[in-house]
Amino acid sequence: MEELAQQPLNIQNYIAALRRYKWYVAIAIIIFTTISVAVAVIIPPIYKSEGLVLVETQQIPDKLIQSTVEASAAEQIEIIRQRVMTREQLLDVGRQMPALKAIEDQYGSNTLLKQIRDNLYIEPIRERSGRANVTIAFKLGFISENPTLAQKVAENLINLFLKENIKARTERASQTTAFLEQEASKLKKRLDETEQAIAKFKQANQDALPEHLQLYSSSLAREESTALDLKRQIESIKGEIEYLTLQQTDSGQTSPEQIRLAELKDEYKRLSIIYQPAHPDLIAIKDEIDYLERGGTLSDSGSTSPEQASQKALQEKINARNEELKLVQEQLRTTNIRISSLESKIIKIPQVERELISLNRDYDTINSQYSKLVSDTMQAQMAESLEQGSKAERFTLIDAPRIPTEAFAPNRKKVLAAGLAGSFGVPLGIILLIGFLDKSIRGTETLEATLGFPPLIAIPYIHTDAERQRTKRHNIFMIGGLVVIAALAAMTIHLTYMPLDLLLTKVVQRF
Repeated sequence: MEELAQQPLNIQNYIAALRRYKWYVAIAIIIFTTISVAVAVIIPPIYKSEGLVLVETQQIPDKLIQSTVEASAAEQIEIIRQRVMTREQLLDVGRQMPALKAIEDQYGSNTLLKQIRDNLYIEPIRERSGRANVTIAFKLGFISENPTLAQKVAENLINLFLKENIKARTERASQTTAFLEQEASKLKKRLDETEQAIAKFKQANQDALPEHLQLYSSSLAREESTALDLKRQIESIKGEIEYLTLQQTDSGQTSPEQIRLAELKDEYKRLSIIYQPAHPDLIAIKDEIDYLERGGTLSDSGSTSPEQASQKALQEKINARNEELKLVQEQLRTTNIRISSLESKIIKIPQVERELISLNRDYDTINSQYSKLVSDTMQAQMAESLEQGSKAERFTLIDAPRIPTEAFAPNRKKVLAAGLAGSFGVPLGIILLIGFLDKSIRGTETLEATLGFPPLIAIPYIHTDAERQRTKRHNIFMIGGLVVIAALAAMTIHLTYMPLDLLLTKVVQRF
C-alpha cells in the first residue's frame, strides 16, 4: 500500500479523468460560456459626461491691484467642491431631473444623495511650474446609465461650481474689506481719543509747553536784568536818604551857606547824571556853588530862606526819596515774582515735554497704523471690485459637457474574454485536480514505476457491445438534452425578453 501511495503521477490519470467527466466538462463549459455571454450583453452601459474648466489667472497685473483671495487653485477647487457637495445643493440638482427625482420618491433623499456623490467626480489637471505642480484646469463630470442624464447633471454641476466660485471669492473679498473697514474705524476712534488727550494735556499745561522754553528763557533774562537795575536804584536811593538825613542832622551846627552849598552839590551830582554839562540848570547851579565857595552869603545871592526853610526842604527831599524807594521796592518785588514764575515754568517744562513726547509717540504710532490700514482698505475695495467684475483669477468653462455617444463602461470584450477564460478554465482545472488526486494505477508505465519491473504483457480494456450501446445512448441523450435546453432558452428569450434577431443585432453593436 505504501508503494501504491508513492507511485508517480502519470498523464494518463489526467486523460482518464477527462474521459470520465467529458460530458460534465462540456456541459459546464456551455453553461459558463452562456452565462458569460449573457452577462457581457446584459450589463447596462455606463456613460460619462464631463466638462473642462480652465483656471485663468488675474487679468490685471498684480503690481497694480493685488487680490485679497490668496488661496491656490487647488485649494480653491477643494473649497468650492465642499460648498457644492452639501446636502441641499446636491438634492436641489437631483430634484431637477425626473429620473433622479423618481429615485428620491421611491428610496428617499439619502439614496439620491449617495448616488449623486458616488457618480460625481472632479479631476484636476496639473502642470509642472518650477518645483511645484500648479493646477491649471480641472474636469468635472457625472456618470450615469442614461447619457442625457449624465450630460444634464454634469452641466448643472459645472454651472453651480462656477457660480459658487464667484460667490466664494466675492464673499471672501467682501469680508476682507469689511474687516479692514472695521479695524480702521477702531483705529480712527483711538486716534481721535489720543488727539483729545493731547489737546487736554496741552490745555492743562499751556504755561509749560516745550515751545515756550525759548520765550521764557529770554523773558527770564530780561527780568533778571530789570531786577538788577532796580536793586541798584534802591541802593542809590538809600544812599541819598542817608545823606539827606545826615544833612538834616548837621543843619543845626552849620551855617545856612554851608547847608545851601551841600544841597547844591547834591543837586548838581544828581542832575549831572541826567543832563549834559552844558545844560543851563547845571550851569546855574555850578555858578551858585562857585559863589558860595568864594565866601558869598545867601543874602548876597538873593536867597533869603531862613534855617527853618532849609530844614523843611531837606525833610521834603527825604520824604520824596522814601516814596521813590517804596515804589522801586514794589517794582523789585513784582519783578522777583515774575522771575519765580518763569523759573517754575522752565523747571516744569522737561516733565511736560516727556509726557507730551509719549503722547505724541502714541499718536504717531496709531496714525501710522491708521494710514496703512486706510491704504489697505482702499486696496481691498479695489480687489473687491476686481472680484465682482470677474477680473481676478477665475474659472472659465472651455469645453461644455456633451451627450456621450459611446459607453464609458463596461468593456464588454474584456468581460466576455474573462468569462470565456473562466468557462474553460474552471472545468479543466477541476479535471486536473481530480487527476492529481487520483492515485489509481493506469497503464504499464505506472505499474512498472510502482512494482520496479515491467509486466510480461498488457491487456487493454475490452468494451462489450452492451457497453458501446449504453455509451451511444448516453451520448445521444446528452446531446438531445443540450439541444432541447438551448431551444427552450432561445424561445424563452424570444418570447419574454427580446426577439432573437434584435438581440443578435444589439449584441453585435455592443461588441
